Amino acid sequence: MSVSPCFADHMVRDIDAGRFSENTNMVLCTHGLTLRLFLMRWFHWTVAEYERIANPANSTPIILDRVEGPQAGAYTRSHFRST
Repeated sequence: MSVSPCFADHMVRDIDAGRFSENTNMVLCTHGLTLRLFLMRWFHWTVAEYERIANPANSTPIILDRVEGPQAGAYTRSHFRST
């Protein structure tokens, strides 16, 4: 499944609105460029920040771990870290 901009926006809004429980896990399978675009939206990266990141290699898992407790609006880089 490719992450369309519309899907990514809806998912971010649903998470921000608290529509998922704190124990919810999501798996997105997509290409590197689409993943970078999703992460740019998720972490509110600037274009310069986005351009510094290379596309991950094929089949490379990227994990977003919550570093603080769940709360509405907790989808910024201060609440998650990626591996």
